[in-house]
Amino acid sequence: MCRRSSGRLNAWTRPGEPQTRTLTNVENKPSLNIDIGSGLAPHVMGVEMSKYLPACLGMATVFFASTAFAIERSELEKSSIKAATDCVAQAALKNPDVITLHRKNRLNEVTDWIVLRSNVCDKPLTAMRLLHDQIYGKGSGRLFLQGPFLADLPRAVGERIGIELVNRALQSPEISRSFGRAYPGPYDRGQWSHDGSLMTLVEGENDSRAIYYHFPRPAMADTGVREGTLLFQGYETDGRWFGIAYVFKSGCPPIPYRVEGNLYSNNRGGWSVHLRGPAPAEYIGCDPINYSWTDNSDLIFEYLNP
Repeated sequence: MCRRSSGRLNAWTRPGEPQTRTLTNVENKPSLNIDIGSGLAPHVMGVEMSKYLPACLGMATVFFASTAFAIERSELEKSSIKAATDCVAQAALKNPDVITLHRKNRLNEVTDWIVLRSNVCDKPLTAMRLLHDQIYGKGSGRLFLQGPFLADLPRAVGERIGIELVNRALQSPEISRSFGRAYPGPYDRGQWSHDGSLMTLVEGENDSRAIYYHFPRPAMADTGVREGTLLFQGYETDGRWFGIAYVFKSGCPPIPYRVEGNLYSNNRGGWSVHLRGPAPAEYIGCDPINYSWTDNSDLIFEYLNP
Protein backbone atom coordinates (compact mmCIF):
# COMPACT_ATOMS: atom_id res chain seq x y z
CA MET A 1 0.00 0.00 0.00
CA CYS A 2 1.41 3.38 -0.91
CA ARG A 3 0.92 6.09 1.71
CA ARG A 4 2.04 9.70 1.46
CA SER A 5 1.23 12.87 3.39
CA SER A 6 2.49 16.37 2.56
CA GLY A 7 5.24 14.92 0.36
CA ARG A 8 6.94 13.06 3.23
CA LEU A 9 8.03 9.51 2.69
CA ASN A 10 7.35 8.10 6.14
CA ALA A 11 4.29 10.06 7.26
CA TRP A 12 3.26 7.15 9.47
CA THR A 13 6.64 6.66 11.21
CA ARG A 14 6.12 6.22 14.92
CA PRO A 15 7.57 8.77 17.39
CA GLY A 16 11.22 8.22 18.21
CA GLU A 17 11.97 6.22 15.06
CA PRO A 18 14.21 7.62 12.30
CA GLN A 19 12.67 8.89 9.07
CA THR A 20 13.99 7.58 5.74
CA ARG A 21 16.43 10.16 4.36
CA THR A 22 15.54 12.24 1.33
CA LEU A 23 18.42 13.06 -1.03
CA THR A 24 18.74 16.10 -3.27
CA ASN A 25 19.74 15.79 -6.92
CA VAL A 26 21.68 18.26 -9.02
CA GLU A 27 18.48 20.14 -9.94
CA ASN A 28 17.62 20.58 -6.22
CA LYS A 29 14.50 18.43 -6.59
CA PRO A 30 13.55 15.97 -3.83
CA SER A 31 14.79 12.45 -4.47
CA LEU A 32 14.08 9.11 -2.90
CA ASN A 33 16.66 6.77 -1.35
CA ILE A 34 15.47 3.15 -1.25
CA ASP A 35 17.71 0.59 0.45
CA ILE A 36 16.16 -2.91 0.46
CA GLY A 37 17.81 -5.96 2.00
CA SER A 38 20.93 -6.60 4.00
CA GLY A 39 24.43 -7.40 2.85
CA LEU A 40 23.80 -5.90 -0.59
CA ALA A 41 25.01 -2.65 -2.04
CA PRO A 42 22.40 0.10 -1.53
CA HIS A 43 20.16 0.81 -4.50
CA VAL A 44 19.73 4.55 -4.86
CA MET A 45 17.17 5.91 -7.27
CA GLY A 46 16.84 9.63 -7.84
CA VAL A 47 13.38 10.60 -8.98
CA GLU A 48 11.16 13.61 -8.87
CA MET A 49 9.18 12.93 -5.72
CA SER A 50 6.03 14.75 -6.72
CA LYS A 51 5.77 12.75 -9.96
CA TYR A 52 7.14 9.30 -9.23
CA LEU A 53 6.86 8.71 -5.47
CA PRO A 54 3.67 6.58 -5.56
CA ALA A 55 5.06 4.34 -8.29
CA CYS A 56 8.38 3.90 -6.50
CA LEU A 57 6.79 3.01 -3.20
CA GLY A 58 4.44 0.63 -4.97
CA MET A 59 7.38 -1.09 -6.69
CA ALA A 60 9.21 -1.38 -3.38
CA THR A 61 6.18 -2.94 -1.73
CA VAL A 62 5.65 -5.39 -4.59
CA PHE A 63 9.34 -6.31 -4.52
CA PHE A 64 9.26 -6.96 -0.81
CA ALA A 65 5.99 -8.87 -0.98
CA SER A 66 7.30 -11.12 -3.73
CA THR A 67 10.40 -12.03 -1.71
CA ALA A 68 8.97 -12.07 1.82
CA PHE A 69 5.84 -14.05 0.93
CA ALA A 70 7.56 -16.45 -1.46
CA ILE A 71 9.54 -18.15 1.31
CA GLU A 72 8.35 -20.57 3.92
CA ARG A 73 7.99 -18.64 7.18
CA SER A 74 9.39 -19.97 10.42
CA GLU A 75 7.08 -20.77 13.31
CA LEU A 76 8.46 -17.72 15.12
CA GLU A 77 7.46 -15.44 12.21
CA LYS A 78 4.02 -17.01 11.95
CA SER A 79 3.56 -16.56 15.69
CA SER A 80 4.53 -12.87 15.55
CA ILE A 81 2.16 -12.18 12.63
CA LYS A 82 -0.66 -14.04 14.39
CA ALA A 83 -0.14 -12.14 17.64
CA ALA A 84 -0.23 -8.79 15.84
CA THR A 85 -3.33 -9.75 13.84
CA ASP A 86 -5.13 -11.10 16.91
CA CYS A 87 -4.48 -7.85 18.75
CA VAL A 88 -5.86 -5.75 15.87
CA ALA A 89 -8.91 -8.01 15.65
CA GLN A 90 -9.72 -7.58 19.34
CA ALA A 91 -9.22 -3.84 19.08
CA ALA A 92 -11.49 -3.69 16.04
CA LEU A 93 -14.33 -5.30 17.99
CA LYS A 94 -14.27 -2.30 20.35
CA ASN A 95 -14.90 0.18 17.54
CA PRO A 96 -18.54 1.36 17.84
CA ASP A 97 -18.94 1.52 14.05
CA VAL A 98 -17.32 -1.83 13.22
CA ILE A 99 -20.61 -3.59 12.31
CA THR A 100 -21.59 -0.86 9.86
CA LEU A 101 -18.11 -0.68 8.33
CA HIS A 102 -17.96 -4.48 8.01
CA ARG A 103 -21.33 -4.55 6.26
CA LYS A 104 -20.10 -1.87 3.83
CA ASN A 105 -16.81 -3.71 3.16
CA ARG A 106 -14.84 -0.86 4.77
CA LEU A 107 -13.10 -2.80 7.53
CA ASN A 108 -9.79 -1.40 6.26
CA GLU A 109 -10.72 1.97 7.80
CA VAL A 110 -10.69 0.34 11.24
CA THR A 111 -7.53 -1.74 10.74
CA ASP A 112 -5.60 1.15 9.18
CA TRP A 113 -6.46 3.40 12.13
CA ILE A 114 -5.43 0.80 14.69
CA VAL A 115 -2.06 0.12 13.03
CA LEU A 116 -1.14 3.59 11.85
CA ARG A 117 -2.73 6.01 14.29
CA SER A 118 -3.24 4.28 17.62
CA ASN A 119 -0.86 2.63 20.06
CA VAL A 120 -3.19 -0.11 21.30
CA CYS A 121 -1.23 -2.84 19.48
CA ASP A 122 2.21 -1.22 19.53
CA LYS A 123 3.84 -4.10 21.40
CA PRO A 124 2.99 -7.00 19.03
CA LEU A 125 3.32 -4.80 15.92
CA THR A 126 6.78 -3.61 16.99
CA ALA A 127 7.84 -7.15 17.85
CA MET A 128 6.74 -8.34 14.39
CA ARG A 129 8.54 -5.46 12.65
CA LEU A 130 11.80 -5.93 14.57
CA LEU A 131 11.77 -9.67 13.90
CA HIS A 132 11.50 -8.96 10.16
CA ASP A 133 14.37 -6.51 10.42
CA GLN A 134 16.42 -9.20 12.15
CA ILE A 135 15.69 -11.83 9.50
CA TYR A 136 15.49 -9.85 6.24
CA GLY A 137 17.52 -6.72 6.96
CA LYS A 138 17.03 -3.29 8.45
CA GLY A 139 13.95 -1.51 7.14
CA SER A 140 12.28 -4.66 5.81
CA GLY A 141 9.96 -4.83 8.81
CA ARG A 142 8.48 -1.41 8.10
CA LEU A 143 7.96 -2.29 4.43
CA PHE A 144 6.20 -5.50 5.44
CA LEU A 145 4.02 -3.82 8.09
CA GLN A 146 2.92 -0.90 5.89
CA GLY A 147 2.68 -3.01 2.73
CA PRO A 148 1.63 -6.69 2.57
CA PHE A 149 0.61 -6.98 6.22
CA LEU A 150 -1.59 -3.89 6.22
CA ALA A 151 -3.12 -4.73 2.84
CA ASP A 152 -4.14 -8.24 3.97
CA LEU A 153 -5.24 -7.17 7.44
CA PRO A 154 -8.95 -6.47 6.66
CA ARG A 155 -9.32 -10.02 5.31
CA ALA A 156 -7.46 -11.62 8.24
CA VAL A 157 -9.34 -9.57 10.85
CA GLY A 158 -12.65 -10.21 9.07
CA GLU A 159 -12.10 -13.96 9.30
CA ARG A 160 -11.43 -13.67 13.04
CA ILE A 161 -14.35 -11.45 14.00
CA GLY A 162 -16.84 -12.12 11.20
CA ILE A 163 -19.08 -14.52 13.10
CA GLU A 164 -19.09 -12.24 16.15
CA LEU A 165 -20.08 -9.22 14.02
CA VAL A 166 -22.84 -11.11 12.24
CA ASN A 167 -24.16 -12.39 15.58
CA ARG A 168 -24.22 -8.85 16.93
CA ALA A 169 -26.09 -7.63 13.88
CA LEU A 170 -28.58 -10.47 14.01
CA GLN A 171 -29.20 -9.79 17.70
CA SER A 172 -29.89 -6.09 17.12
CA PRO A 173 -33.55 -5.27 17.87
CA GLU A 174 -34.42 -4.17 14.33
CA ILE A 175 -33.21 -7.44 12.75
CA SER A 176 -33.86 -9.98 15.51
CA ARG A 177 -37.57 -9.15 15.47
CA SER A 178 -37.70 -10.46 11.89
CA PHE A 179 -36.54 -13.90 13.07
CA GLY A 180 -38.96 -14.05 15.97
CA ARG A 181 -41.45 -16.30 14.20
CA ALA A 182 -41.19 -19.99 13.43
CA TYR A 183 -40.58 -21.60 10.05
CA PRO A 184 -43.19 -19.93 7.82
CA GLY A 185 -44.11 -22.88 5.62
CA PRO A 186 -43.12 -23.92 2.10
CA TYR A 187 -44.68 -21.10 0.07
CA ASP A 188 -43.94 -17.98 2.09
CA ARG A 189 -41.54 -16.24 -0.28
CA GLY A 190 -40.73 -18.74 -3.01
CA GLN A 191 -39.10 -22.10 -3.52
CA TRP A 192 -35.41 -22.65 -4.27
CA SER A 193 -33.25 -25.68 -4.94
CA HIS A 194 -29.93 -26.26 -3.21
CA ASP A 195 -27.72 -29.30 -3.78
CA GLY A 196 -30.68 -31.61 -4.28
CA SER A 197 -32.81 -30.15 -1.47
CA LEU A 198 -35.89 -27.95 -1.76
CA MET A 199 -35.53 -24.71 0.21
CA THR A 200 -37.68 -21.76 1.28
CA LEU A 201 -36.33 -18.21 1.25
CA VAL A 202 -37.90 -15.66 3.60
CA GLU A 203 -37.29 -11.94 3.12
CA GLY A 204 -38.12 -10.26 6.43
CA GLU A 205 -38.23 -6.73 7.73
CA ASN A 206 -35.14 -4.52 7.75
CA ASP A 207 -33.62 -6.48 4.84
CA SER A 208 -33.30 -9.67 6.90
CA ARG A 209 -32.94 -12.96 5.01
CA ALA A 210 -33.47 -16.57 6.09
CA ILE A 211 -33.27 -19.84 4.15
CA TYR A 212 -34.92 -23.01 5.51
CA TYR A 213 -34.98 -26.62 4.38
CA HIS A 214 -38.39 -27.70 3.06
CA PHE A 215 -37.55 -31.10 1.55
CA PRO A 216 -33.95 -32.04 2.52
CA ARG A 217 -32.19 -34.60 0.34
CA PRO A 218 -31.69 -38.03 1.96
CA ALA A 219 -28.04 -37.45 2.90
CA MET A 220 -29.01 -34.32 4.85
CA ALA A 221 -31.93 -36.07 6.51
CA ASP A 222 -29.46 -38.68 7.77
CA THR A 223 -27.62 -35.93 9.72
CA GLY A 224 -30.81 -34.79 11.44
CA VAL A 225 -31.95 -32.06 9.03
CA ARG A 226 -35.76 -31.84 8.86
CA GLU A 227 -38.37 -29.61 7.27
CA GLY A 228 -37.99 -26.17 8.84
CA THR A 229 -34.28 -26.55 9.70
CA LEU A 230 -32.55 -23.19 9.30
CA LEU A 231 -29.57 -23.21 6.91
CA PHE A 232 -28.85 -19.48 6.66
CA GLN A 233 -29.82 -16.28 8.43
CA GLY A 234 -28.50 -12.83 7.69
CA TYR A 235 -29.27 -9.53 6.05
CA GLU A 236 -28.79 -7.65 2.79
CA THR A 237 -26.88 -4.37 2.46
CA ASP A 238 -26.36 -2.57 -0.86
CA GLY A 239 -27.02 -5.76 -2.82
CA ARG A 240 -24.66 -7.90 -0.71
CA TRP A 241 -25.81 -10.65 1.64
CA PHE A 242 -24.03 -11.20 4.97
CA GLY A 243 -24.84 -13.81 7.56
CA ILE A 244 -24.30 -17.19 9.15
CA ALA A 245 -24.71 -20.58 7.52
CA TYR A 246 -24.61 -23.92 9.32
CA VAL A 247 -22.82 -27.23 8.89
CA PHE A 248 -24.74 -30.31 10.03
CA LYS A 249 -22.73 -33.08 11.68
CA SER A 250 -24.31 -36.22 13.11
CA GLY A 251 -24.68 -36.02 16.87
CA CYS A 252 -23.88 -32.27 16.97
CA PRO A 253 -25.95 -29.08 17.05
CA PRO A 254 -25.75 -26.92 13.87
CA ILE A 255 -22.22 -25.50 13.56
CA PRO A 256 -22.11 -21.84 12.39
CA TYR A 257 -19.71 -20.17 9.98
CA ARG A 258 -19.71 -16.79 8.26
CA VAL A 259 -20.72 -16.38 4.61
CA GLU A 260 -21.50 -13.54 2.25
CA GLY A 261 -22.67 -13.22 -1.34
CA ASN A 262 -25.45 -11.83 -3.48
CA LEU A 263 -28.61 -12.43 -5.47
CA TYR A 264 -27.99 -12.30 -9.22
CA SER A 265 -29.58 -13.07 -12.57
CA ASN A 266 -28.12 -16.33 -13.87
CA ASN A 267 -27.44 -17.37 -17.47
CA ARG A 268 -30.61 -19.46 -17.60
CA GLY A 269 -32.86 -16.44 -17.29
CA GLY A 270 -33.64 -17.05 -13.63
CA TRP A 271 -32.33 -15.99 -10.23
CA SER A 272 -29.62 -17.44 -8.04
CA VAL A 273 -28.15 -16.73 -4.63
CA HIS A 274 -24.46 -17.50 -4.13
CA LEU A 275 -23.01 -17.41 -0.60
CA ARG A 276 -19.35 -18.15 0.16
CA GLY A 277 -17.06 -18.44 3.17
CA PRO A 278 -14.42 -20.66 4.81
CA ALA A 279 -16.28 -23.52 6.48
CA PRO A 280 -15.40 -25.81 9.40
CA ALA A 281 -12.94 -28.40 8.16
CA GLU A 282 -11.53 -30.14 11.26
CA TYR A 283 -13.19 -30.86 14.58
CA ILE A 284 -12.55 -31.96 18.10
CA GLY A 285 -15.88 -33.55 18.89
CA CYS A 286 -18.45 -30.96 17.76
CA ASP A 287 -16.08 -27.98 18.02
CA PRO A 288 -14.40 -26.77 14.81
CA ILE A 289 -10.65 -26.19 15.14
CA ASN A 290 -9.91 -25.21 11.55
CA TYR A 291 -11.77 -23.36 8.79
CA SER A 292 -10.95 -23.67 5.09
CA TRP A 293 -12.56 -23.78 1.65
CA THR A 294 -14.55 -27.01 1.55
CA ASP A 295 -17.66 -28.34 -0.20
CA ASN A 296 -19.66 -26.29 2.31
CA SER A 297 -17.92 -23.05 1.33
CA ASP A 298 -20.03 -22.45 -1.78
CA LEU A 299 -23.78 -22.38 -1.21
CA ILE A 300 -25.78 -21.90 -4.42
CA PHE A 301 -29.55 -21.54 -4.43
CA GLU A 302 -31.55 -21.61 -7.69
CA TYR A 303 -35.00 -20.05 -7.85
CA LEU A 304 -37.74 -22.40 -9.07
CA ASN A 305 -40.15 -20.50 -11.30
CA PRO A 306 -43.79 -21.18 -10.38
